[in-house]
Amino acid sequence: MIIIFSFTSVAMLEFEGKVRELLEKKGCLDSKIDRLGQENTKVLYKFTCLKNNNVIKGLVECDSLGCLLIKRGQ
Repeated sequence: MIIIFSFTSVAMLEFEGKVRELLEKKGCLDSKIDRLGQENTKVLYKFTCLKNNNVIKGLVECDSLGCLLIKRGQ
């Protein structure tokens, strides 16, 4: 059980890094990223970041194929 938890934790950290990379490519710096939940192989994250002195909030969905920005707003 500890090994399964260990692998799961590593995968979640890897996804968080991918979310951060995606947001940086979109020009969002100083991002705060929170994991909302998981359904099957998809993990949902919400984020808050600063872009051009505006606070941007949104959602990113990740799976084994990568991460996708699914909602963005102010």
